[in-house]
Amino acid sequence: MVGLQYTDLVCSKLRQGRVFSDSDGHAVTSVDITPDGKQVVTASEDDGLRLYDSGETGSLKKTLFARKYGVNLVRFMHE
Repeated sequence: MVGLQYTDLVCSKLRQGRVFSDSDGHAVTSVDITPDGKQVVTASEDDGLRLYDSGETGSLKKTLFARKYGVNLVRFMHE
């Protein structure tokens, strides 16, 4: 498997695909996508963990907060 080379040309062609904006302006610190591409999970500076449907609407499905320990890194368990 050959990886993508992130040259200046490639980076200049990248465009925003979708905005997930339910963290009240707090920066997103981590993102992961399920292997089938159907769900996205984010962690943000407000200690929030958010699960989105990555289909047409990009709707927020669930929000959890980890106030005691915070959350910096999120990952789906890939099989």
